Amino acid sequence: QILDQIVVKEDEDTRFGKGEGYVSDEIFFKLLGADRLVSLDVSGYEKCDIIHNLNMPIPKELEGQFDFIVDGGTFDHLFDIRVAFENVVRLLKPGGRVFQWNAASNFTGKAYLCFGPDFFFDYYILNCFDDCKVYIAVTDRQACEQWDMYEFLGEDYYGYFRSPLMQLVIVLAEKGI
Repeated sequence: QILDQIVVKEDEDTRFGKGEGYVSDEIFFKLLGADRLVSLDVSGYEKCDIIHNLNMPIPKELEGQFDFIVDGGTFDHLFDIRVAFENVVRLLKPGGRVFQWNAASNFTGKAYLCFGPDFFFDYYILNCFDDCKVYIAVTDRQACEQWDMYEFLGEDYYGYFRSPLMQLVIVLAEKGI
């Protein structure tokens, strides 16, 4: 029934979506219940709403403005990761959530940084996020059709996890009051 109320708009703004018949990010998030979508990027070439380099502190007027932040592989392309984490915390409202997926330890050639799951887990736990779940996703490098997911339960449990397949770190954390 919700599909009857939405006019499907194709993605004509992003480099991978343009001309491919993909649904726009606006429509995608509307289908998930979002009534407002704001995009941020380092440049305006994909028609984002806010142009900002996450290696630099965010402007004061953006603090505490967002309920949900999606990072689909941004952190692994940044240089000042400390400032990027601070920006996420400052952008979120209390009770807001962040959902991230970034290159893990064996993902080379496409990212500046590669993370272990403990990096995100420790950051969000030590910074008093109420809930934090971290996963390791394993998939083949070409098709990315099948993902195997493993919940990170701390260093002792997955301290020596290895795979010849591509790995991503996936995070879902909720900012505390």
